[in-house]
Amino acid sequence: MMPEMSGTELCRKLKENPATSNIPFLLLTARSELEMKLSGFMEGADDYIIKPFQLSEVRARLKAQLHIRSLYQQVIQKEKLAALGTLIAGVAHEIRNPLNGVISSLLPLKGLRLPTPSPLSRSKFSVNQAR
Repeated sequence: MMPEMSGTELCRKLKENPATSNIPFLLLTARSELEMKLSGFMEGADDYIIKPFQLSEVRARLKAQLHIRSLYQQVIQKEKLAALGTLIAGVAHEIRNPLNGVISSLLPLKGLRLPTPSPLSRSKFSVNQAR
């Protein structure tokens, strides 16, 4: 027995804190009743081991929990990358659409001949600009 608080209370407090919520929590207890197991899992325990236990069992269960955490992190990373890819595709689409319109308009304009300004019109423009 723990002196200050029960193991399930400690588990709940650790799981509520974002800094410690991802740490695997294994309850080691002599209480084997189904109600106690359910209570432990409801408070956030990742596993429930009943005394007496073998150290090899604790190691194996902890290793399994760490493996599950690793897989979970990989899934989260893949989901983030997929979301980023979707966002980038949307932005690229929004940029590409107006550019396609400009490029399509430039092709017909390329064939048009614009009149070359005469030297007089250039000098008038320059004089008007200077005033």
